[in-house]
Amino acid sequence: MKAGGNSVMPTKPDVCGAKLVLIGGGSYGWTHKFVTDIACLPELRGMHIVLQDINPE
Repeated sequence: MKAGGNSVMPTKPDVCGAKLVLIGGGSYGWTHKFVTDIACLPELRGMHIVLQDINPE
């Protein structure tokens, strides 16, 4: 525990080299929430997230 009663989560090693690729879906409302949820997972720290737009416009 840190001073003041705040707990400290142990750090885990980065998942170096891991990559999540999301093809399409950029125009849908769920993409922001999905990426936010993934980014908040400490187990996935260091992961690369790639968003690929399949619409040429």
